[in-house]
Amino acid sequence: MNRSLLLGLLLFPAILLAESTFAYKDVGEGRGLGVASFEPSTDRMGSDFNGFEMRDADPVLCQQACESDARCRAWTYVHPNTIQGPAPRCWLKGAIPAPRTSNCCVSGVIMARRGMEWDTDRMGQDYDSLELPSADPALCRQACDGDPRCRSWTYVHPDSIQGPIPLCWLKGGVPAPVDRNCCVSGVK
Repeated sequence: MNRSLLLGLLLFPAILLAESTFAYKDVGEGRGLGVASFEPSTDRMGSDFNGFEMRDADPVLCQQACESDARCRAWTYVHPNTIQGPAPRCWLKGAIPAPRTSNCCVSGVIMARRGMEWDTDRMGQDYDSLELPSADPALCRQACDGDPRCRSWTYVHPDSIQGPIPLCWLKGGVPAPVDRNCCVSGVK
């Protein structure tokens, strides 16, 4: 096989990814963040729990703000001098709104966090339950990580199926996952 054909075959996947309007970025298992998407020319309107003006016009900084907040499921960066004034803005979202094409924005979705299964309940095999001081599923994951008996866990959102307080259920086994928006679960 000649060199130029071999080089073309090796570079073709990289060229396709570079031309894509939707790419994934590995944000580092070491930080416990998993995989995040980066969607140029995309706005995800609604479901905001925090919005703020940014000093630097860089959508990666908005993506990183979302990645570092356990409540964040999606984000939208608004370019300066477009639809929200002269300064860039970042919107962090507690749910994943539908994408819509817009040159004003860059958006993304947290695809996974280390050990977190969003909208998943693992029912049964509980050996302990904890009332958590704040609505953060990472606290439940940490409780499981620190207990040698724990093999899996389920965090229950406050004001959902079990009352106003965020709860954590530690499990001695690994029950089957069930799709439920009340909960976040994980396996050790």
